[in-house]
Amino acid sequence: MGAIATCYVVETILRRSGGQTDHTYPRTLVDFNSTVPSRTEAILGHGESPAAVVSQSLQTLADAGATVLGIACNTVHHFLPSMTIPSGAVFVNIVETALSEVTHRWENSRIGLLQSPGAARVCFWSEALSTCPQVDVVTATPEQQLAVNEAIDRVKAGRPVAADLVRDVAKQIQQMEVDAVLVGCTELSMAFENKLPVPSIDTTDLFAKELIRVWHQQQQTPEP
Repeated sequence: MGAIATCYVVETILRRSGGQTDHTYPRTLVDFNSTVPSRTEAILGHGESPAAVVSQSLQTLADAGATVLGIACNTVHHFLPSMTIPSGAVFVNIVETALSEVTHRWENSRIGLLQSPGAARVCFWSEALSTCPQVDVVTATPEQQLAVNEAIDRVKAGRPVAADLVRDVAKQIQQMEVDAVLVGCTELSMAFENKLPVPSIDTTDLFAKELIRVWHQQQQTPEP
């Protein structure tokens, strides 16, 4: 949903595609729709649901020829049950992709969460991860979440995430004593890429890889 993070997602998709020349990258359609209501405000009960506007954006992309669809926002998946997914296209669910990774690679692990304030408020990722076997989830304290929120706001505004803020969040993660951190917000994937003190389960990167896997499958071309 965020403009800057959307560009980051597209870059990640293209980097993961294995393209070598202009003609070997996947045709990529993006509908950055600035009229999508705030996900966090909707969760807090202060605004309207984004489901209808996002559903229309998905239909716009399908009508334009998209055969693989995805939403480059973790938090908006909270509203997925109220959305309409166009028929005839494969929808890649960023949450299901992350849960598959956790199930197959992080069983019997202690996992910390970096997420949006809206997702934190409704325990979105905690509930999602509760379906994974023998995973202990550690969430940020309200004070720690404030630093995470600041990082998100800086990315949305196109401002750099200060080094001291990165250090603060990294220190928080170390205090969690976790085996890995699930980075469950696109802005946070961008802010903390290769900067965390423990392995990261980056939902944006996993999302990009799955989009590309499905695209190669449709094109009947080998994955990179």
